[in-house]
Amino acid sequence: MTGVAVAKSGTQWTIEADGHQAVLAEVGGVLRSYVTPGRDVLDGFGTDEIAPACAGQVLVPWPNRIRDGQYAVGDRSLQLPLSEPTRHNATHGLVRWVAWNLEEHTGASVVLRCRLMAQTGYPWTLDLQVVYDVSADGLTVTQSATNVSGSAAPYAQGAHPYLTVGAGPCDSWELTLPAATRTLSDPERKLPTGR
Repeated sequence: MTGVAVAKSGTQWTIEADGHQAVLAEVGGVLRSYVTPGRDVLDGFGTDEIAPACAGQVLVPWPNRIRDGQYAVGDRSLQLPLSEPTRHNATHGLVRWVAWNLEEHTGASVVLRCRLMAQTGYPWTLDLQVVYDVSADGLTVTQSATNVSGSAAPYAQGAHPYLTVGAGPCDSWELTLPAATRTLSDPERKLPTGR
């Protein structure tokens, strides 16, 4: 059976302002590309590619890994599907591969929505929104969620952009990061081990 071909990353939306341009994609609500005047900011991917290594994805309702996919809320023990089977983890949430719906598209902004339905391992329903906006100041991304379940839901959010600073070699480069805490993880399963 064959039909009309759909790009692997789904429908694309381009926004631009003052030399800044971002391309968003339907699958995962991803930020697929972001360019400022004169250079790429992201190590993005093509329209007909699957997001490599979670590139640009929205990570909801948890942004990291859950050991063995098991967690507890109150006195309830819950089991998530193992989306990272080689490491025996549930990783990066439940909306990375779902289609996000376009709510609004102007020349400089896109609003995407997704309803995360209750399911085995996460029995809550969330209405999710991500707003991408470009201006002379750059790119602003705003994520929000509304719990429509009737009971409190565990929730965290994140994003997975891969930044690029240009061609290497990078041996002489220096990165300054104004951070007070660094999270440590084990090299095999990539689970947090401390700070």
